[in-house]
Amino acid sequence: MTPDIVALKPLGLATEIVRDGQPRARIVAPLSGTYLAAAQKIQAIVRRLTGVTLPIVDDMAADADVPLKRNLICLGNRSTNRCINKLYDLYFTLLDLKYPGLGGHVVHSLHNPFGNGCNVIFVGGSDAAGVEAAATVLAAKIEQAAVTADGNAALRLGWLLEAQLGAGLVVPRALKDCELWEASRGYGSVPGIGYHNLYI
Repeated sequence: MTPDIVALKPLGLATEIVRDGQPRARIVAPLSGTYLAAAQKIQAIVRRLTGVTLPIVDDMAADADVPLKRNLICLGNRSTNRCINKLYDLYFTLLDLKYPGLGGHVVHSLHNPFGNGCNVIFVGGSDAAGVEAAATVLAAKIEQAAVTADGNAALRLGWLLEAQLGAGLVVPRALKDCELWEASRGYGSVPGIGYHNLYI
């Protein structure tokens, strides 16, 4: 029997980046260097505004594991960032090599997915150029945020969602024009041919 829901979990609509002069988030990026410049751009704007340096951690680090242990700023997509991959598999984000497409970018927040008060800000793209563009967008959002910059430095970000599709991707105007996720060059968007995720 399904239990009665008498109260919502805390929504966690604000993501603390800095509180009381201390970092309250980690920047998660593969330390192979692919997104290092983008991670440093975010780190630099937070440091300039608050005097606090957010740690940049590898996506394989314990700090970047799921379920979340703290607020995270995750760069990349499911194929390039292990933390994003785990959240993708739980349907919390759609960032991959296909979406948002080459050169496209996404900045979006995920609020309290595990009920423990920890949030994620995705700085996503299907390629390095898209992630760099997303980092520029997030840096601008941080610049616009209300910041306390003294011994009790604080920075919080609210709900975020900004997406720009990559080259060649167009949102269909009519439902009949929407292709199946499994559409292929050979069969197009014919249902029931080949692999389909409903079969597994």
